[in-house]
Amino acid sequence: AVNFRYAFYGFSMLARWKDVPLLRKAYLILMLTDENYALEQASPIVDPHRYERYCLMISMLNHAYWIIGLVAGAVVVCVLGHLVDEETIRQYTNGMEFSMTALFLVIFTDQMRGFLKHD
Repeated sequence: AVNFRYAFYGFSMLARWKDVPLLRKAYLILMLTDENYALEQASPIVDPHRYERYCLMISMLNHAYWIIGLVAGAVVVCVLGHLVDEETIRQYTNGMEFSMTALFLVIFTDQMRGFLKHD
């Protein structure tokens, strides 16, 4: 259900990306995260070519941040694995997997409250 929202993001962006070449459009769709969607929807750029470059730049930067974060996290885990006992790490990170689910529930609840308030 969490990933289903990306289908709605993609459908709403198809009209704005109608003249984008297929390979670029595929990359933009692949990189369409919550952050990218928010920035691309809020963009005041009217020129389609500038908008395409803007979307590609945001997507590439987001992709780069993801790779850098992944590598940094792997290095930290490897270093911590040698310095700290595995049970201690598990004790301090227990329950962390619930945080993203809780975040999406809070965002969904907030959006529903806003939606219901307008009716």
